[in-house]
Amino acid sequence: MQPSKTDIPIAEQLQQLRLSKRHTEGIERARSYLAQGNVPDAEFMYQLGRCYLVTGQLAEAEEQIRSAINRSPEKADFQLTLGRIAEKKGNVDEALRWYVDINARFPDYYPAINNLVRLARKLERPGLAEGCLEPFLERFPMDAQAHVLFAKCSSDPEEKQRRLTVALTQCPGPTALAAYQVKFALAK
Repeated sequence: MQPSKTDIPIAEQLQQLRLSKRHTEGIERARSYLAQGNVPDAEFMYQLGRCYLVTGQLAEAEEQIRSAINRSPEKADFQLTLGRIAEKKGNVDEALRWYVDINARFPDYYPAINNLVRLARKLERPGLAEGCLEPFLERFPMDAQAHVLFAKCSSDPEEKQRRLTVALTQCPGPTALAAYQVKFALAK
């Protein structure tokens, strides 16, 4: 028997709606929940903030995410979302500061590294991207996706080839995604 929606915690309901691209319904459900006098927890605020972000309601998204961070500052996902909001607002310098800060505080958190590298490449600052990937690869030398990211931001053709070769041949069981990324990077 399927649990009723009232058996599922509200934050999880919002996450399910968000993941199924029913963001507006998630916002409406959250508003109804709050109108009943319920007190939201950090995860609820985060999920609601993500729904607002996707619907382009950036001020509301930022307010919810900041509230979530105030309640749970140890959550890297929450902080990463503030970087995404800053990017959506066109404030790439603020976004970059968030990504650098998250990478410094959570050095093994791959989504922060990925966003930092992506934005550094966009801003044509490969040294920043390489500088964050080097320590990550020292800790995780067999991470195929990190080698592919490094190759994408490297301006040195030999280094690029070396990183792609490592990703394809030395990393145990490279994922299909990593193999695709290598193939894509080689085509550039």
